[in-house]
Amino acid sequence: MLGFSDETLHHIDLSRLGGFVTNPISLHPRNPARHPRVLPFPGGFLLHTGHPNPGFSHILRNHERRWKELPCPVIVHLLGQNPHELSQMLEQLEEVEAITAVEIGMETTDPDFASQLTNAALESELPMIIHIPMNCSEEIALAIAEAGANAIGLGPPRGSLPGPGGELVHGRLFGPALFPTALHAVSKYSLLLDIPIIASGGIFDSGQVKAFLSAGASAVQFDSVLWTHPEAVLENLNFSVPDHGEENLLSQED
Repeated sequence: MLGFSDETLHHIDLSRLGGFVTNPISLHPRNPARHPRVLPFPGGFLLHTGHPNPGFSHILRNHERRWKELPCPVIVHLLGQNPHELSQMLEQLEEVEAITAVEIGMETTDPDFASQLTNAALESELPMIIHIPMNCSEEIALAIAEAGANAIGLGPPRGSLPGPGGELVHGRLFGPALFPTALHAVSKYSLLLDIPIIASGGIFDSGQVKAFLSAGASAVQFDSVLWTHPEAVLENLNFSVPDHGEENLLSQED
């Protein structure tokens, strides 16, 4: 939610976060969706962008130095479109000292393809988080876990809203209204899976962070709150994290 490196340092202190996750990066450049929109609904908004980015090589060339200078660990988010492209990007990332881990954005509905993408990702020596929609099927989550991912991140679900002309606009859903759905997903997957879960969705105060951790999450990601009032979640976060048995969330050996 904060760009590719230091674009937002003017309004948020990254040293207060456990890590910085980049915007999604693809091997080849991607243009913005034909009609990028932010469409509000009660309790949140739909974001439709198409994951625009100048491509992996351009981002690596322009942001590697900046990643080294960030005051927190860096997790690069790669778009998992096919195993070959994923392997190409990961091979180059292994040479980047500033990277702590990689997050793979995965939206396939095919468990076999999810396994293929995860296996391709795990050929890298970097710790690997597989990021899936919070309403993803259990078959997909199980396939990813059984393939050996280091952690699963539960991200925003997809939804649709009518646009200004009545046409349907498809995109990802954000906002406070997602919190009950996200909490339910964490509680379900924490019982189903034997790997760490990173929760997100609807976090707008520190009490919701505690609820996610109590429900079984090992960590949380902040999304749209970072655009509005980050202090609501960054204040008063000095509390004990429940022990779910993970000594090191991103340890490749665990």
